[in-house]
Amino acid sequence: MSSFSAASENAGTIDGPFEYITSHEASENLRHALCIWAIAIFSASNVAYHALRFYLVVKTIFVKLFISAMGTKHRQRVKRRNLLSKKHPPSISSPLPNVLFLLFSACALRWILSAHSGFPLSLKRRMDLTLNTPIPYWYGQDSGLDLPPLAGYHSYLLAQVSANVTPNIFTRNQNTVEDEIFVRAATLLTDAFVMFPAVISLLEPRFSALALCLPAVLLTDYVLYGFSCVSLGLSFLTFRAAKSKKVVQMAFWYSMAINFKGSVIYFALPIVTYALSLCLGEGIFPGLSAILVMGLAFGVIWVPWLCGNLDAVGCILHRLANVDETFVGVKLANVWSLMTPEVQNEETLCYTALFLVLSVCFHVALHPDYDTLKLAVVNTLLAWLLFACHPSTWLLVLAMSAALFDEFPGFGVFLVLTATSNMFVAFIDYFWAYFGLVMVYVGSAHIVTPGMNWIMWIAFLFGQSLNLCRLFDPVFEEMCPLYNFICLVAAFLFLYNSQLRSKQNKNQDFEAVLIQ
Repeated sequence: MSSFSAASENAGTIDGPFEYITSHEASENLRHALCIWAIAIFSASNVAYHALRFYLVVKTIFVKLFISAMGTKHRQRVKRRNLLSKKHPPSISSPLPNVLFLLFSACALRWILSAHSGFPLSLKRRMDLTLNTPIPYWYGQDSGLDLPPLAGYHSYLLAQVSANVTPNIFTRNQNTVEDEIFVRAATLLTDAFVMFPAVISLLEPRFSALALCLPAVLLTDYVLYGFSCVSLGLSFLTFRAAKSKKVVQMAFWYSMAINFKGSVIYFALPIVTYALSLCLGEGIFPGLSAILVMGLAFGVIWVPWLCGNLDAVGCILHRLANVDETFVGVKLANVWSLMTPEVQNEETLCYTALFLVLSVCFHVALHPDYDTLKLAVVNTLLAWLLFACHPSTWLLVLAMSAALFDEFPGFGVFLVLTATSNMFVAFIDYFWAYFGLVMVYVGSAHIVTPGMNWIMWIAFLFGQSLNLCRLFDPVFEEMCPLYNFICLVAAFLFLYNSQLRSKQNKNQDFEAVLIQ
């Protein structure tokens, strides 16, 4: 038994999936801080938006008055100079001050969220296990590390640093200020080195600022310390390589993502289909290079177990494939909860989900295009979530929806808010933090995107009202599966139709250019 395990038996902690050493006063401070921050950000964002809009209107009026007062020759000279220098009046669609403000808010929100969230015992146990156990024996049949190898290396690195920065961290029953500052700084640095560059390199500045403020991701990483930012950042880097049609880079980044969080394997089929389609068009060399790079990535990461403990390889594959979560997830899937016991059938739901995923991948194989791929990834996750997947997949749906901001900004925001609403149960103990972040995100989305239509607003407000009612009356719990089903089906049908029409619209635009 490790030193931390012995100390944690007498710690008097709270039971649950996430155990924390936090005081009641710290929880109250977190709630008040988040409420004040949410109100301040929401108010400031609206003030900045309307102030900038007023400035642009006034400037346009003065420019028109000034030009009308000029002579005809001078007006023509001004227009010619503007066309040559390509100087256009500033647009409200991409205001630089608002983008910088949102980027600052993304960093500030992360630090404020983690200010009083404590040090999770699950993270301490992983760090203690990786530090005090030889690497070949991290995995066992009934015990050991519960995450893939790359996440284990990350925990080992944190444990090594903490042993020098905050000694005796595993033997203390109470957290010190140094312990909390260490875990907050470690999370923020990990996010800054992985998630921030990946999002900024993939999306436009205004959309990247919005993608860095995803409420559920912030709560998962800076309150529960799940470090989902690493797997999501590596997934975004995979998308970045797919956008540039670089198969070798896709293979490397996706291998790293799988070895950090096994849940990303849920959208492996469209990624592999897209890569194979590109290889068929470019020749055999890129495909062989991608297979070689993926094999080297897995081989280097798995060296301690391939050379020192082959029995642990099966346990690692078990972690990567999410076997337990997948088989249990069928009975937690959305459609299963709506079916009566007489008609519930696990095989039927799994085959239905697989059929939808294969139909999505078939279209990717016919049209290997980046726009088709990102729609296919979200459609694949929605199909698994409907019929055969654990509700925790909502986090992947939420994060991958950020890739749709450049093409479907309004619907992408709606999908993010819907996924956040459906993850309310996971954050019910942090209700004020959840509410504050949703307010901040709605205000941020109001600045940088055209916005949602009235149907999306009704669906979002109904979902939030349903979450509030669930706090006071358990009867409203029964309405949640139906609400989730309607949102999932509507999102899948819209995105699947968009995926089928994306290549058709591009072909029509290309034919129009040829005709001209």
